Amino acid sequence: MFNETWPEGNSLQRNIIVTSNPGGSSLRYFMPKQSNILANSLVWSTNGQFKLDFNVLDGLAKRSNASWQEWLDAGVEHGSNYADPCVTIAGNQVSFCPQSPAEKIGFQNIPADIGLIYPH
Repeated sequence: MFNETWPEGNSLQRNIIVTSNPGGSSLRYFMPKQSNILANSLVWSTNGQFKLDFNVLDGLAKRSNASWQEWLDAGVEHGSNYADPCVTIAGNQVSFCPQSPAEKIGFQNIPADIGLIYPH
Protein backbone atom coordinates (compact mmCIF):
# COMPACT_ATOMS: atom_id res chain seq x y z
CA MET A 1 0.00 0.00 0.00
CA PHE A 2 1.11 3.53 -0.72
CA ASN A 3 -0.98 5.05 2.06
CA GLU A 4 -3.12 3.32 4.70
CA THR A 5 -6.00 5.80 4.37
CA TRP A 6 -6.33 5.75 0.54
CA PRO A 7 -8.67 3.51 -1.43
CA GLU A 8 -6.36 1.26 -3.43
CA GLY A 9 -6.65 -1.77 -5.66
CA ASN A 10 -10.01 -0.78 -7.18
CA SER A 11 -11.07 -1.50 -10.74
CA LEU A 12 -14.03 0.57 -11.92
CA GLN A 13 -14.62 -0.35 -15.55
CA ARG A 14 -17.42 -0.64 -18.10
CA ASN A 15 -19.95 1.36 -16.10
CA ILE A 16 -22.73 3.59 -17.35
CA ILE A 17 -23.57 6.66 -15.32
CA VAL A 18 -26.55 8.82 -16.29
CA THR A 19 -27.49 11.91 -14.32
CA SER A 20 -30.29 14.44 -14.49
CA ASN A 21 -28.79 16.58 -11.73
CA PRO A 22 -29.60 20.18 -12.76
CA GLY A 23 -26.63 21.71 -10.95
CA GLY A 24 -23.61 20.77 -8.95
CA SER A 25 -21.58 17.62 -9.17
CA SER A 26 -22.87 14.21 -10.20
CA LEU A 27 -19.79 12.21 -9.13
CA ARG A 28 -17.01 12.41 -6.58
CA TYR A 29 -13.63 10.72 -7.09
CA PHE A 30 -11.21 10.86 -4.17
CA MET A 31 -8.55 8.28 -4.85
CA PRO A 32 -4.95 7.94 -5.97
CA LYS A 33 -4.02 7.48 -9.62
CA GLN A 34 -1.59 4.67 -8.78
CA SER A 35 -3.10 1.30 -7.87
CA ASN A 36 -6.63 2.03 -9.19
CA ILE A 37 -8.12 1.46 -12.63
CA LEU A 38 -10.86 3.74 -13.96
CA ALA A 39 -11.63 2.92 -17.58
CA ASN A 40 -14.01 2.21 -20.44
CA SER A 41 -17.15 3.75 -19.00
CA LEU A 42 -19.91 5.98 -20.38
CA VAL A 43 -21.17 9.07 -18.64
CA TRP A 44 -24.11 11.20 -19.72
CA SER A 45 -26.14 14.08 -18.41
CA THR A 46 -29.68 14.55 -19.61
CA ASN A 47 -29.29 18.30 -19.06
CA GLY A 48 -25.97 18.58 -20.94
CA GLN A 49 -23.89 19.47 -17.87
CA PHE A 50 -21.90 16.60 -16.35
CA LYS A 51 -19.88 17.90 -13.41
CA LEU A 52 -17.76 16.10 -10.85
CA ASP A 53 -15.51 16.70 -7.87
CA PHE A 54 -12.14 15.01 -7.81
CA ASN A 55 -8.99 14.84 -5.76
CA VAL A 56 -6.16 12.73 -7.15
CA LEU A 57 -4.58 11.86 -3.81
CA ASP A 58 -1.13 11.04 -5.17
CA GLY A 59 -1.02 13.99 -7.57
CA LEU A 60 -1.71 17.67 -7.75
CA ALA A 61 -5.05 17.45 -9.53
CA LYS A 62 -7.98 18.61 -7.44
CA ARG A 63 -11.15 20.28 -8.67
CA SER A 64 -14.69 20.99 -7.55
CA ASN A 65 -17.53 21.16 -10.04
CA ALA A 66 -15.16 20.17 -12.85
CA SER A 67 -16.22 19.28 -16.37
CA TRP A 68 -15.84 15.76 -17.75
CA GLN A 69 -13.00 17.04 -19.96
CA GLU A 70 -11.13 18.45 -16.95
CA TRP A 71 -11.39 15.01 -15.33
CA LEU A 72 -10.06 13.29 -18.46
CA ASP A 73 -7.23 15.83 -18.65
CA ALA A 74 -6.16 14.78 -15.12
CA GLY A 75 -5.14 11.45 -16.71
CA VAL A 76 -6.79 9.07 -14.26
CA GLU A 77 -9.70 7.81 -16.37
CA HIS A 78 -8.84 5.96 -19.62
CA GLY A 79 -10.98 4.98 -22.57
CA SER A 80 -14.17 6.44 -21.11
CA ASN A 81 -16.56 8.67 -23.03
CA TYR A 82 -19.23 11.27 -22.54
CA ALA A 83 -21.96 9.77 -24.73
CA ASP A 84 -25.68 9.08 -24.62
CA PRO A 85 -26.01 5.37 -23.78
CA CYS A 86 -29.48 5.36 -25.37
CA VAL A 87 -30.94 3.45 -22.45
CA THR A 88 -34.51 2.94 -21.30
CA ILE A 89 -35.29 1.90 -17.74
CA ALA A 90 -38.77 0.61 -17.01
CA GLY A 91 -39.24 -0.85 -13.56
CA ASN A 92 -36.17 -3.04 -13.08
CA GLN A 93 -35.73 -3.71 -16.80
CA VAL A 94 -32.91 -1.99 -18.68
CA SER A 95 -32.84 -1.95 -22.47
CA PHE A 96 -30.55 -0.25 -24.97
CA CYS A 97 -31.32 1.01 -28.46
CA PRO A 98 -29.42 -0.72 -31.32
CA GLN A 99 -26.99 2.23 -31.79
CA SER A 100 -26.07 2.45 -28.09
CA PRO A 101 -22.32 2.80 -27.40
CA ALA A 102 -22.75 0.47 -24.38
CA GLU A 103 -21.63 -2.56 -26.37
CA LYS A 104 -18.40 -0.79 -27.43
CA ILE A 105 -17.27 -0.53 -23.78
CA GLY A 106 -18.14 -4.17 -23.05
CA PHE A 107 -21.06 -3.29 -20.77
CA GLN A 108 -23.07 -6.26 -19.52
CA ASN A 109 -26.36 -5.99 -17.66
CA ILE A 110 -26.39 -7.39 -14.16
CA PRO A 111 -29.44 -9.35 -13.04
CA ALA A 112 -32.34 -6.98 -12.25
CA ASP A 113 -32.78 -8.40 -8.76
CA ILE A 114 -29.32 -7.28 -7.58
CA GLY A 115 -28.86 -3.92 -9.34
CA LEU A 116 -29.47 -0.52 -7.82
CA ILE A 117 -31.36 2.10 -9.79
CA TYR A 118 -31.67 5.55 -8.31
CA PRO A 119 -34.54 7.75 -9.48
CA HIS A 120 -32.35 10.88 -9.73
